Amino acid sequence: MSTCFLVYHRLTGDAAGRRFHDVAPAMLKRHLDLLDRLGASASDGPPVLRLGDGRGVALTFDDGSMDHLAAARCLDRRGWRGAFFIPAGRIGGAGRLGRADVAALAASGHVVGCHGWSHRPFDRLTAGELAAELADSRECLGALTAGPVDWLAPPGGIWTPAAAAAARRLGFRHIRGTGWGVAPAGWDKEGWDKDPDAILPAIVLSGHVGSRTLGWLLKARPNGALGRLAGVKAGIKRLVGEAVWDGVREAMRR
Repeated sequence: MSTCFLVYHRLTGDAAGRRFHDVAPAMLKRHLDLLDRLGASASDGPPVLRLGDGRGVALTFDDGSMDHLAAARCLDRRGWRGAFFIPAGRIGGAGRLGRADVAALAASGHVVGCHGWSHRPFDRLTAGELAAELADSRECLGALTAGPVDWLAPPGGIWTPAAAAAARRLGFRHIRGTGWGVAPAGWDKEGWDKDPDAILPAIVLSGHVGSRTLGWLLKARPNGALGRLAGVKAGIKRLVGEAVWDGVREAMRR
């Protein structure tokens, strides 16, 4: 089944201090209520939920902030499972999940995935630094969860041939990016190791995305308009540069 990967970052009710990709906990609840109305139920392969019409949705959370523990409990109450991508080097830091929290997520059936060690973009690392980021974080998370860590979300969604080669050597199976789009049917069966450049598209949510907008986004199809918009966005971002893009984005939030 085609699958829409939804990406959440920090969840906070502090409107004044909210950044562009922050989402209020009340908004997350409205998103979950919408999925309920669409018939969402747990599938055989976490973190994917199956909607009433057969499409898939995966709830994913990046950066390992402490508020993600409450998000996991919200999913638990509905019998759903999500994926939590955690920078292993930041575990136990201020405002971050602790080691026991990470273990609890895995024990509850959630996917715990790699988000690098330091959260540095992979294209800014030397070959040695990249290998250490992936190997050390995978080893740390594997020790905490007592299981394999085969999901990876590169920080910032930045994916390079060197990262693909290193991840393949370590045994990562699924790479979730941040480029707009919907993963086609069969993404979970093709075997990522046979296509090392493959990276799953996603929809990164912000505090501006209400339940009505999310309902529209969930109607997207693989290789549809959303993917074409992603190409336009990427082109503009390359043209103006990362700093300008981020500045405009934060101005829009305000």
